[in-house]
Amino acid sequence: MADVCYELKGKNGQIYLLDNRRVVIGRTGWFGRLYQLLTHGRGSFSAGDVRSVVMKEPSLSRGYLRFELGDAKGGSSVVWITNQDMAQMARRVKQWVEEMKGTG
Repeated sequence: MADVCYELKGKNGQIYLLDNRRVVIGRTGWFGRLYQLLTHGRGSFSAGDVRSVVMKEPSLSRGYLRFELGDAKGGSSVVWITNQDMAQMARRVKQWVEEMKGTG
């Protein structure tokens, strides 16, 4: 089993970066589970399957970290970020995924 390298707790879910180059989006609580059900977002994928990582900084409205996937299933997964502490962690997640998607 892979170990967690980094964790980000967002408003509608958690991002876990694993040492085997996998990204896991956890949806705990009733809101997270409802969001997952409604959006059909992916719960786990390889960093190599990520086409792009888009981050919107929180300001007057909430921000987000969105993973656009380019594998056979496609799609995207989004975690909302609502403050500067989350934004700082989201920048680290974005950097890690971008580094990992380029390594074999």
